[in-house]
Amino acid sequence: MVGSFGIFRNLRKSGKLRFKGEGHYVIIGWSNKAQHSMNEIKEMDDKAKILLIDTLPESPVDHERFYYINGDVTDKTILERANIQQAKAVLIFTSDNEFDPITADGKSLITVSAIENYAIEKDKDIYTIVEVLKEKHVPNFKHANVDELVISGEALSNLMAKTAIHKESSRLIINLLSRKSGVDLWKVKKREIWKTYNDALEDLKNLGANLISDGTDFNLLSKLEEPIPDEAELYVICNKETYLQIPET
Repeated sequence: MVGSFGIFRNLRKSGKLRFKGEGHYVIIGWSNKAQHSMNEIKEMDDKAKILLIDTLPESPVDHERFYYINGDVTDKTILERANIQQAKAVLIFTSDNEFDPITADGKSLITVSAIENYAIEKDKDIYTIVEVLKEKHVPNFKHANVDELVISGEALSNLMAKTAIHKESSRLIINLLSRKSGVDLWKVKKREIWKTYNDALEDLKNLGANLISDGTDFNLLSKLEEPIPDEAELYVICNKETYLQIPET
């Protein structure tokens, strides 16, 4: 039994096993940014299962809810071993030592294309989030059916420019993005009792949550009396305890 456990542990550490769970978060490409995202996910969801796909000789993390698959992510058998069609989301990162945006974004495009082709084959909707280094490359990802693109380097440049004009404004954004601030950004479902944006705003305010947008529309204060569409994607800022108290119906 001891010998079998040792073999199992070595196979898991080297990424040779098949993942049979579901509802996990898949990270593709290990980096400092990937590690930070993993920590944030674990902080927001204390039951989250994280699975990494990379070509490292062994798992970079030793944790009971961290899983590792060693292999080429464009290989269908690797995607099957990761049970990627049952994942909550797939996060694709560029490596720390890749500074050429053409090479980096090209690799990400090939990766997400392989995943989306696999999703079509399995008739599954796989939610993909891709880090992109150059904004002008974004149109190249449209045909790959990517759900969300995050501009990496240029987002930092924009933040620094805004800070130069509005002193200390970066602290506001960084505190919102960091779990250390005590509050976070949460997506909530539209409730049946919310007919207008004002209904939602007042109800959420009484619970201790600030309604800030419908998707990327931050102009809700100018349309409070307008009806909330059924497909609305409402976002609030509050702490985790308050978010858990918001009814879903």
